[in-house]
Amino acid sequence: MSPFSAYMDALCGTLADESARKRFRKEALTLSKLNHPNIGTIFDFDTQDGVDFLAMEYIQGVTLDKKVSAAALEQKEVIAIGEQMAAALQEAHDQGVIHRDLKPSNVAVTPKGVVKVLDFGLATLLHPIGAHDATLSATADGRTLTATSRSRCSSRAR
Repeated sequence: MSPFSAYMDALCGTLADESARKRFRKEALTLSKLNHPNIGTIFDFDTQDGVDFLAMEYIQGVTLDKKVSAAALEQKEVIAIGEQMAAALQEAHDQGVIHRDLKPSNVAVTPKGVVKVLDFGLATLLHPIGAHDATLSATADGRTLTATSRSRCSSRAR
């Protein structure tokens, strides 16, 4: 079963629950803003004739959990997969998106070895995607961390 088929199976019958519908809509909206070769592309999420659907790119291959359980991976392949996953997450983080559910079943690997990170349904948005002039503040353990976007930093340095 391809990751695409598994994903579509997950949609069937589960979106009658409003919280599931909201989760998939959030994922679709989040992913539709991300554009990276190692992130599964979502084209649309909608309801037609009472049927919810998520239109995403077709990804031929298997999920990483199935790939690993089928056979041991060579070191070279592990490194290639790790680098691609890191690139996908870096792009998401650069856009203010934290995946929060990264696991082997949420990573697809094509027959050519291209990695696609999937399932951003639990993702957290640190700031609206495309909001490059925002300042992010967070408090952790009583300390305040403030981050300013690169565009604001470069304009202040002038």
